[in-house]
Amino acid sequence: MTAALADPAGEGVPADVGAILKLAATANQRPLNADDFIDARRHWAEEAIYDALTVTSLFNFINKWVDSTGVEPLTPDGYAARGKLLAEEGYHL
Repeated sequence: MTAALADPAGEGVPADVGAILKLAATANQRPLNADDFIDARRHWAEEAIYDALTVTSLFNFINKWVDSTGVEPLTPDGYAARGKLLAEEGYHL
């Protein structure tokens, strides 16, 4: 996965995965235009593209908010505890 994130068009990266990663990376850099969607639409339904861009945008927002407000990241023990809780109970709304 690290190689795919570094080079979405790289060797060994499936074309569908590379297309959606490239679109998400572009969305993090600048507003998208119609041409940016061409490759992703060859491989993905509109709903999948919408979902990928929604997740990308929300994480981008959260990361910027955390960086701007000085929120401290969890410690490794904190991440482990949260992972254990999620594994046992799942997400709750």
